[in-house]
This record gives sequence, C-alpha cells and structure tokens, in this order.
Amino acid sequence: MIILDTSGALCAILFVLAYDLKSIPLIYFATFLQQCIAGLYQPSSGSITPLLVSGSDELKKATTLTGMVWSAMAAFGASSSGFIVSAVGSRWCFIIDG
Repeated sequence: MIILDTSGALCAILFVLAYDLKSIPLIYFATFLQQCIAGLYQPSSGSITPLLVSGSDELKKATTLTGMVWSAMAAFGASSSGFIVSAVGSRWCFIIDG
C-alpha cells in the first residue's frame, strides 16, 4: 500500500507536467495510470480491515467508521475545492489532491 500511495503521488506530478505541456495524450495516460493505481489500492485497503480488528462486532464498527470518514472526506473535499482553486490555482490542486 505504501508503494501504491507513492505511485499516486508521482501520478499527481504527471498531471502537473501534462498541464504545463498542455498535452491531452499525457492527461489521458495520467488518468489511466491513476485509475489503475486506484483499482489496486481499493481492494487492498478493504482487505486489511479484517486483519486489524477481531470479532464480527468490531468489524462492523470499523467498516462503518471507514465509510463515515470517507463520506466526510468527500463532502469536505467537494465543498472546499472551489475556494482552493480560486486561492492557489488549478495547478496546485493536482498536487494537493495527489
């Protein structure tokens, strides 16, 4: 998972490079790479939760907590993105998001 996180950060740099070069094919490649990384990351992060908790009751609580945190993060990110773009520009948003 650490390798996938690092790969995601490098993919964000690739988006910045594509933005600077104004290269549509590079944006498509970076998006493809980002989705491949996400496709590997999601199952591995979901499968580690049962290893970290014991018992079905704790597993339900951990799964619920994970979902709540993800939902709160998505709501905060969507609501604050406009302010961030206007403050620092779209280029830095790729770095912040990465």
